[in-house]
Amino acid sequence: MTTSDPGQAAAELATMTYPEAADAKIREYADLIGAHGIIGLLDKLRVFVAGNLEKALRLAEAFARESKLKDAADIVNDTKLSLTAAWHGDAFDQYSMYSGMAVDSLTKGQASVTSLTKTVSTVATTVIDTYKNLLLALGTVRRTSRS
Repeated sequence: MTTSDPGQAAAELATMTYPEAADAKIREYADLIGAHGIIGLLDKLRVFVAGNLEKALRLAEAFARESKLKDAADIVNDTKLSLTAAWHGDAFDQYSMYSGMAVDSLTKGQASVTSLTKTVSTVATTVIDTYKNLLLALGTVRRTSRS
């Protein structure tokens, strides 16, 4: 599950299932050897994999959809358009140039926010996949080594 869309990542994460069978097998062997710390670690991993990152992805999606920078760029553009009818000359040209630079910066900032959110989302889903694969591998290794 690697996606660059935070909304899609959150939706996919909601459908992911925790590897219960592998978890149970690891718990069984940990209990046999008295490794109770491993059981505590599995409890924390279950919350981490199934709970906290889902919330983080929902927050990332909300952050990506935040449009304050775009709204500010729209305000600058609207102001410039309303001044065009009444203001001419060198001062307006100078203002027009600077407002254009401001709009460009705000637009790039908004794109950066969206890009950063997608990166965080990808990292989060990769971490989840890694932990799930580790649990599955441990559960499988334990089963095959006992056979």
